[in-house]
Amino acid sequence: SLVLDLEYPNELFKAIATDKELPYISFVDLLANTMTLAVKNRLWCDQLKDYTPVVLVRNPKKFPESLLINCAHENRGAYMPLWRQQVAENPDEAFLPTRVKINRNDSNKIIRLDLAREDSSVSDDEWVVYELDAVISHIHTSDHLVAHIRIPESYTESQIVINSVDSNE
Repeated sequence: SLVLDLEYPNELFKAIATDKELPYISFVDLLANTMTLAVKNRLWCDQLKDYTPVVLVRNPKKFPESLLINCAHENRGAYMPLWRQQVAENPDEAFLPTRVKINRNDSNKIIRLDLAREDSSVSDDEWVVYELDAVISHIHTSDHLVAHIRIPESYTESQIVINSVDSNE
């Protein structure tokens, strides 16, 4: 699996800090920017005996079966205005898509898919499809984790086993 911390643009934080209107940013745009993140850094060069600036660019060549996206890895409250705005402005469309297609050759190309209709305009060899299977939320005030998990329709009742935990154990 590949674990990504969703990267939010600096313009978002500047708008929040100055109480300005938030820029429209879709989840797909955030994910595309995160997939191809460029980070400026300084590395030691033995030949020069000094630090030299470098740019490290994330560009996945292979895609794992599971893509884990951490949407609020730092300063959780800072992201809430964006999520609230997206819900208020687009009440008929969830900010978090249930399916996305990512181009294997250019991970900056991401297509949001509607569950009701399959997008057959691109070949499956060129694209990898990810479905939202679970959302885990950290409730900060009570330090609890809440999980919402989609169980595939292929599971029958006999395959689903729920074990109760005795509080005395």
